[in-house]
This record gives sequence, structure tokens and C-alpha cells, in this order.
Amino acid sequence: MKKKFSELHENGDIYINNIKYYPFGTIESCQINLEKLFQNGFSTERCSMRAPQSIVSYAMLTLVAISNNQKDQFGEQSIPAFDYYMAPGVVKTFKKEFRQTVYDILEYTDFDKFIALNGIEREIDKITSIDFDISTFYKYTRDSEELKRMFRVVYEKAKVKTNKQVYQSMEGFVHDLNSICSNCLTTINIGTDVSIEGRSISFNLLRIIKEGLGDNRVAVSPKIVFKIKNGINFRNGDPNYDLMVEACEVSKVTSNISFSFLDSDINIENYKSDDFNTEVAYFENGTRIIDNFVDKDKVVSSGRGVIASTVINLPRIALRCSNSIEDFMNELNDKVDIVKDQLIESYDIQSNKRVKDFPFLMKEHVWIDSERFEDENSKIKKVLKNGVLQISFTGLNEALIVLNENGHESSMKSQELGFKIVEFLANKTKEYVERYNLNFVLSGNENLEVSKYFVEIDRVIFGKIKGVTDKDFYINSFELGDENDYKRKIKIESKYHKLTNGGHKTVVFSNDIENTIKCMYKYGIGYGVIKYIE
Repeated sequence: MKKKFSELHENGDIYINNIKYYPFGTIESCQINLEKLFQNGFSTERCSMRAPQSIVSYAMLTLVAISNNQKDQFGEQSIPAFDYYMAPGVVKTFKKEFRQTVYDILEYTDFDKFIALNGIEREIDKITSIDFDISTFYKYTRDSEELKRMFRVVYEKAKVKTNKQVYQSMEGFVHDLNSICSNCLTTINIGTDVSIEGRSISFNLLRIIKEGLGDNRVAVSPKIVFKIKNGINFRNGDPNYDLMVEACEVSKVTSNISFSFLDSDINIENYKSDDFNTEVAYFENGTRIIDNFVDKDKVVSSGRGVIASTVINLPRIALRCSNSIEDFMNELNDKVDIVKDQLIESYDIQSNKRVKDFPFLMKEHVWIDSERFEDENSKIKKVLKNGVLQISFTGLNEALIVLNENGHESSMKSQELGFKIVEFLANKTKEYVERYNLNFVLSGNENLEVSKYFVEIDRVIFGKIKGVTDKDFYINSFELGDENDYKRKIKIESKYHKLTNGGHKTVVFSNDIENTIKCMYKYGIGYGVIKYIE
């Protein structure tokens, strides 16, 4: 690392998130494509996993995938479409239960003498969804009402047994994630699969999160991002509306639930109704994955993530420039150029690493397009470019207090200035994309430890300044200061969501979860957290 970058980090001008891993070229985070891993199975350092054949196996292999991918990265792990990925495991389980229930009943009757078992086996093999017309099997009954009734009973029993298996699998998954993988923060995106199988996954996962881990223990992981989409789960009458209501209920008892909004201006652009891979995916901290300016054919969330990220200390620049907005903008311009150079340096180090340096992420083709590598000694640059280089900022509110004597929660002039600052940063990242053909994105920082790190250093340098350094940490990102009116907070902060394509997060307190979701939807929030208060 160049000395000027390390000095800026040590002095608190910027915070390089991967500074501990710089020499190793470790990548930060990834949205894991389970569908690809489940298709043919995968290998770990010590064993090979065959393709899963039941929902129990799907859940177990998901845990294995998360824990092994974490070894190749230092940041958060996430599943972009958990309900879609797990749904085939529900179908496979149902087929097993259906088949076994048929044989169990036949074992105690003489019906097997009248039924063509080979034909039934072939018919079961054709099942692609639990939601089918059981009369399909009537052709094997020779018009016997007793046999028709048998198939109806088998169908209902198989559904009950399958749902029990799904519940137990999700229970084991959550419990193991909080014990075996307790150091791995995992985010799971769900909510838009309207199939009976996908709905079963989402409902049972929410149920487990709500129930907790026993002895009044709350599950730390996974964090659930419930995706809101009009026509799917937003309004009463939508097929997954009941799941949205359940997510609201869960959010009353745990902080594990957050909400992303697929219809917001920033998230709807790349959405295709027939391709769940085009649904935006978020990490718990608000990091957003979908845009791909480098390869327009790979504008998807799965298999992609953050290559590296660095945070800019906005209050520091404001304190140096005192009341001069012009000086502030000039120094901000210089600072973001430096951060761009630092991220490119980090990218160059990382892209010169080889496939073998990432035994799971690259060798098992978790990262998008990594299947192109036939030699483990190949450098990963050709596929790494599909990830994002994240320029983040924090403390906008404190910077505005220094520059304009008021934060943007109490001054229209500060709101206008705040928008101008973030818009400037957004335009700079677009400029870098065009110049370097890399996925530079802008994000609001949501790491309190970083905000605490900055304010502690600034307090030493500038002393205690009311509303700025006289606190434990700067207010994250573009978030407002003290604002009790959640509707007003949502309305003001929503403007910044449109500018921060790398990540954003609006946090509000409310005693009416569903109406707060509707408010977020109305104003175009991309990603939000609602903390329930009675």
C-alpha cells in the first residue's frame, strides 16, 4: 500500500475496510448463488458434496457453502434469492414423501394387485411442483373410488409431512448458523417466490426467527431482507401478502428483519418479472448489489459482491474548511480522487491473485463467470471486475452542522446542501466508471465502528464541538439526526437512496410496521429498517 493511503487511514481522513487483508488480496463479500452449487454438488477442502436430494440436504449444504465461502472473504455473506434456491429441495422432499406414503398404504391393503406401480412411479417422477391436480393419478385407479380416495389422502399427508420437514430443516439451519457459524454474519433475501414451495421456505424461516433459539435467546443470524414488490406481496390480495404480514409480525419481536423495495426508482430499472436473478439483493448493512456497468449481460445480483470499500470522513473535511463551502467541495473532490486511486490499487493487488488462492469462491465457481477458468493458476482479473468498488461516506449531518450551523433535519438550506454534496459524489463515481471501466459505486457507510473511529480522532484534533464531536460516533451515512417523525425522515432520506447505487439504509422507529412499509414504498426508499416501539 502506498504510504499516502495508509497515512490517511491512520489520521482518520478515510477508513480502508480491507486494510488488514490488503497483502492477501482478500475480497470483501459475495451474494452466493446456491442454485449453481446445488446443480451438480460441490467440493470443500476435505470432501465432495453430491447434489442434494431433499430439503434437509439443501439446508445442510447451504450451511457448508456459507462457512466455506467465508474462509475466502472477510466480510458479510448473503443469499440473494433463498426462497427460489431452496424450493426445488421442497419438491424433491414432497416426491419422496408422496412415494413412501403410497407404498405405506399399499403395504396394508390389497390395492397393489390392481395398481400399475411402474406407471405411478413414472408419474411421480414427472412432478415439478407440489401444486398439481391429484386427479392426474386417477388413471391408475381403474375407476375405483377407494383408490381415488387413497390418492387424495396420500396427497394431503405428503404435504403435511413435507412442511414438517421444511420446518425442521429451517430450524436446524438457523440453530447451526448461530452455533457452528457464529462468527459469520449472513443475510438472506426472501419474499418474492410465489410458488407453494418457495412460500413454505419463507414462512417457516420467518417462523423460526420469530420463535428464537430457546430459553428466550434471539437468533443473531441470519438477517432477513424481505423484498417488497407490488403484485407479489405489497397489497392485500397479492399472492405473498400474508408473508409480508408475517414479516411485519416478526419485526415486532426481533431486529432481524429489514425490507427492500423492488419498485423504487433505483431498484426497478433492471428488474425483469420472469427472472429472479434481476431482483436487487442487499446485505444487512445496506450494501446493494445489482448494477454492472462493466458487463451489461451480467446485470444480476447472484455471484457478485464487494471487491473493496473505503469510507470518507465528511466532518473532517468540513472542520478543516470551516465555513467555506467552496473549499469543502474542492477538498472533497481531491479526497474522493484519492479514494478512487486507493481502490484501484487494492483491485490491482486482488486481480493478480490466482484461482487457487480462493479454493471455494473461485474453484467452486461461486463468483460469477469463474467457471471459465480451467487452470487453478489463472489470474482472476477477468471475472473480478464484475464486483463493485465501493466509495462510502459518513457523517453528512455533522458536516452540514459545521458548514451551515444546522443538520438537514432542521434546515431546508442544509437539505439542499446535503443533496448537492452526495450528488457530487455520485457524479464522480459515474465519471470513474466511464474512465476506468470498473464498477465504482457510491454508498452510505453503516458501520458504527468506523463512525466512532472518526469522531474519536477528530475530537483530539479539533476539540469538543457541539453537535459534531461531542458524541460517541458520527451519524451514519446521510441519515438525519434526532427526528421523531418517521414519515418526515423517510421523505428526506429517500432522495439520497436514488444517488447511492452502492448501498443505503433508512432506519426509523414506529409502532405501525405495515403503514411504515407503505410510507417507504411511497417515497421510493430502496432499503429500510423499522424498529418496533410499543
